[in-house]
Amino acid sequence: MPNSTPRLLAYSGVLAVVLAWIIIGVSWSLNRDWFSYSKGAFSDLGSKRSCCPEVFNYGLITVGFLFFIYGVSIAYSARTKAGVAGGSYVSLAGFFLALVGVYPEETKPHGCVAVMFFLLAYTGLMLSLLEATRRSRLAVIALAAMALSVVAGLIVGATTGWPSVAILETYLILFIDLGVVALARSYTT
Repeated sequence: MPNSTPRLLAYSGVLAVVLAWIIIGVSWSLNRDWFSYSKGAFSDLGSKRSCCPEVFNYGLITVGFLFFIYGVSIAYSARTKAGVAGGSYVSLAGFFLALVGVYPEETKPHGCVAVMFFLLAYTGLMLSLLEATRRSRLAVIALAAMALSVVAGLIVGATTGWPSVAILETYLILFIDLGVVALARSYTT
């Protein structure tokens, strides 16, 4: 394994996380006169209602590409079949995240590609974290937190419901971010 692979893993994953939040923040600030965090979804920021949907959509395509690289790096650095599978799922998640930008909210494939991003990202990161638990306590914590977040999220969804899709997306993205950081940290220590 080349020495640069773990750094590429760490930097592309963390860069994707930071860039995603910057894109959401910039898009939200450009559309603050109508976007409602408590009623809408982040994808609203890439819709025809947005003043400049290309900021959000091209931004997601860029973040998806970085996430794809991150997944390839995970698979390349993996030492187990679970790690390779995890990295492969993360790469696919990056591809589907880019497709969220290609197919904005008003298009038929949008809902499917958005759901696939979250399913693949969670599955891939959890498999990859499973391998990383041998190297890092933070990976153990992140894996447990992600597993519990699925259970808690389903309970909230089934009982009280989520107030908005944007709030649910924030919840899911924060746990994805935790997994990305924990995994990147496990490869650089």
